[in-house]
Amino acid sequence: MERPISKDGSELQRIATFFGINIEEAKSAFQILEENKVFSKQLFIICKTCKHRPVVQIVGELEEVPNLNCPGCGSPLEKDNVDEFYSLASEFRKIGPNIWLEAAVYKAFKEHECSKYWTGLKIDGQDIDIAAVTLGKVVFCECKDRPLKEEDIGRVLMRLRNFEFVDYYFLVTSQPVTLDLEVIPDTEKDKIFIIQNSPADAISKEVIEKLDKLEQQTVSEIIKEKFVPFVHRINESISRMPYEYYLEEFLEHLE
Repeated sequence: MERPISKDGSELQRIATFFGINIEEAKSAFQILEENKVFSKQLFIICKTCKHRPVVQIVGELEEVPNLNCPGCGSPLEKDNVDEFYSLASEFRKIGPNIWLEAAVYKAFKEHECSKYWTGLKIDGQDIDIAAVTLGKVVFCECKDRPLKEEDIGRVLMRLRNFEFVDYYFLVTSQPVTLDLEVIPDTEKDKIFIIQNSPADAISKEVIEKLDKLEQQTVSEIIKEKFVPFVHRINESISRMPYEYYLEEFLEHLE
């Protein structure tokens, strides 16, 4: 968070819209963060005469501040014309810039009802933003709140080689993709998916759509691998066993 935000008004509405929530949910979340000292309060006295902003940043409580004059026009400043802003407390500024992207993807995995999903994994010394399992397929996800670089693709390719159990790799970015994606080898293009979108709600929606398509593909593969040969075997059989027998046997094949 590079600039202070107002707890009321357009700034909070902008944040709510960005994260795909309503204003009341944003206020509730803000209150929880404020109570837990995630934000530090900043007060600014605004001059009613010249509208010079910001005039004075107040340190401490308002009643402790002496009488002040506007540095722009010299008029006395009225303490009833104060804007209240909040910025991320210093101890929380180490939180990475990708955290909102990770939250959007995690929300998508949760809403999609993946059988398992994790954040902040470290596997063999490598940090994995998010991982999930859906229909037996393992998905890794990496989030970047910046334009993608060729080195990002290189890191993904290396991880696919090192972690052979990974079936798909999502590379999520909030910025337009200008990178030449031809750097991805043909052998890996079915495993790597670039997801570019913003705000957070749009990212969650696109991730869910991608998971839906991958699950449809997985189901199709199961049908081709197990159901079609099974049907052929039934057609060639001269058995008069009831349909329920074959259905039960097919279900056993899927387990």
